[in-house]
Amino acid sequence: MKKRFTTLLLTLFIVGGMAYAGDIDVTGHITSDVTWTADNDYYLDGFVFVDDGATVTVEPGTVIRGYEGQGADASALIVMRGGKLIANGTADKPIIFTTETDNDLTMDETTKGAWGGVILLGKALTNNLGYSNGIEGVPLEDSAFYGGNDDADNSGSLKFVSIRHGGSELAPDEEINGLTAGAVGSATTFEHIEIFANSDDGIEFFGGSVNLKYFLVSDCADDGFDIDEGYHGKFQFVEVVQQGDGTGDNLGEHDGGPSSNRWGTPYATPVISNATYIGGGASAGDRTLTLRDFWQGEYHNSIFAEQAKGIRLDYIPLYDGGAKGGSFTAWNNGILKIEDNIFQHVADGTPANIFTVYSEIDSTVPPDSATKFANYFAAAGNTVDDALGISTANPVPANASDVADPDFTGMDSFFEQVSYKGAFDPSVTCGNWAGSWTYTYASTDYAASSNDCSGSAVKSAKFDAKAKVYPNPAADIANITFDNAAGEAFILNVYSVNGEIVKTLSTSASAITLNISDLSSGLYTFTLRNADASINSVGQLIVK
Repeated sequence: MKKRFTTLLLTLFIVGGMAYAGDIDVTGHITSDVTWTADNDYYLDGFVFVDDGATVTVEPGTVIRGYEGQGADASALIVMRGGKLIANGTADKPIIFTTETDNDLTMDETTKGAWGGVILLGKALTNNLGYSNGIEGVPLEDSAFYGGNDDADNSGSLKFVSIRHGGSELAPDEEINGLTAGAVGSATTFEHIEIFANSDDGIEFFGGSVNLKYFLVSDCADDGFDIDEGYHGKFQFVEVVQQGDGTGDNLGEHDGGPSSNRWGTPYATPVISNATYIGGGASAGDRTLTLRDFWQGEYHNSIFAEQAKGIRLDYIPLYDGGAKGGSFTAWNNGILKIEDNIFQHVADGTPANIFTVYSEIDSTVPPDSATKFANYFAAAGNTVDDALGISTANPVPANASDVADPDFTGMDSFFEQVSYKGAFDPSVTCGNWAGSWTYTYASTDYAASSNDCSGSAVKSAKFDAKAKVYPNPAADIANITFDNAAGEAFILNVYSVNGEIVKTLSTSASAITLNISDLSSGLYTFTLRNADASINSVGQLIVK
C-alpha cells in the first residue's frame, strides 16, 4: 500500500485549490468546489463524500484510485444530494476509477471487489416511501440519503468514464455496485461509461429518471443492469457482457418496487432500445432478464445472446380489484413490452422457454402462459437467429442485414433513429463505440478491414505474454517488458484512439524501449504478437 499523504496536505489541496503533481489522498467530506487534474493521481481513503453544494470537477485523463479494503476499510466516492460530480473525459483521455494496486491500468477481470465504487444520490422520485432512505452499501450513520420530488435534479455529468475492480464487501452478501444511482434525476448525464470487473452489480438504480447512452457493463460477478424502486429513465446503446466462468448473474434484474411497496408509484417504466446483452454461454450465468414486482418497462430493437435461461416474469395473484399483480400481469395487460428483439442461443430457442413465468407467492401460474408467450413472440416482432456471429469478444454482428429494420414507433426524441438493432452499428468498419477508452475492448484492432472488432481474441489472449509497461503514464520513454524466453520474433503496434497505427517495432528480445516523445498526450493501446499470433498481449499506454 502506498504511504498516505498527511491530512494537512489534503486540507491545503481542497481549501486552497492548489495542484500537486503526484499522489494525493482524499478523505472525509468535500465541502466546496474542487478540481482534480490529470497530472495527479488521486487516492480515495475510506468513504469520500461530496457534500450538498460542492462540485468535484475531474479533468480528462485523470486516474482516481480507491484504497483496498473490506467492511469499515472500504473506499468509495459518494456524491450526496445537492452535490455534483463533473467527470467528463474524452475518447483519447478517459477518466479511470480503479484500485490502488492497478498501477499500469492493465489489471484483468480476475480482480474484483478490491475497493468500493462510485455512488450518486439525487432528489428524483422513487417508490420507496419517504425521503430519508439510506443508500445500499453505506452505513446509515453517514446520512447518505436519496430521493425527493425533483425528477429533473442534476447530480453532474459522467462521460468517457471507466470504473474498474470495485465492489468491496461491507458485510456478508452486501457489496457496493460499480456505479450506484440513488434517485438520480434526468438533468444528470451518463454517456460513454464502462463498469468493469465489479464483484456486485455493474450499475443499480434506486428510482430516479437519469438516462443512459453508450454504457457498457463487463465481467461483473452479479447483475449487469439492476433496476429497483420505480426507476423510470431511458437507455439506448447499452451492452452487458458476462464472463464465461459462470460468475455472472442476470444480464438484467429489474424490480418494480421494494417488497414493502411493490405497487407504489412511480411505477418502474423504463424504455430501453438498442441493447446488446451477451451471457457467458449455455452453461454459465443466470437469466437473460428477471422481471418482478410489477416492473412494466419496455425493451425494443435489442439483441440477447448466449444465455442458458431466458426472460422470467413473476406472477402475483391480482390485487386491488385486478388492477395490479406481477410483471406477468403488466405484460398480459399490454403495458410491459418486449418487441422487435433478436435472440441468439438463449435457452433452447423456443418462445416457451425464452419467456417463462413463476410465482413466489402462489405456486400456481396461469396455465395458458406458455401459449400466450408463443403467440406474442413473433407477433411482437421478436426473432431467433443463432448465426448473428456476436460473442463476448466481438459484439458487432457480421451482417447489417441481419439486424436491420428496427421500429421506433412511439419513442420520444431521446432515441436516435438508427437503422440497426442492438448496441452497435455493423454497417461501418469496426462499429464498436466501446473502443480503446474501455478496458474491455482496449485491444480492438481498429486497423482491421472488417467488422471483426475482437482484435487478438480479447478474453482468451489478454496478457498471455505478460507485458508490463513502465512508467505509465510516461512522457518521453516507455519500457515494455514481456515473456520471450524462446527468443521469438514479436511485432508491437501502437494505436491512437482513432485506430491509426502510430508506431510499429519488431524485436526478438524480451523488452522494448519505446520513444514516445513525438506522441501527443492521451491514451493509446498496443498489441504485441508473435508471428502466428499464438501468443498475444494487449495493453494501454498513457502519454503525459
